Amino acid sequence: MAQEDDLRALGKVMDFMRGISVI
Repeated sequence: MAQEDDLRALGKVMDFMRGISVI
């Protein structure tokens, strides 16, 4: 199991949501 990959995916999702929120 690669937890680091999951954390990276979460970070990408969070950044994505932030970008949408800004817009």
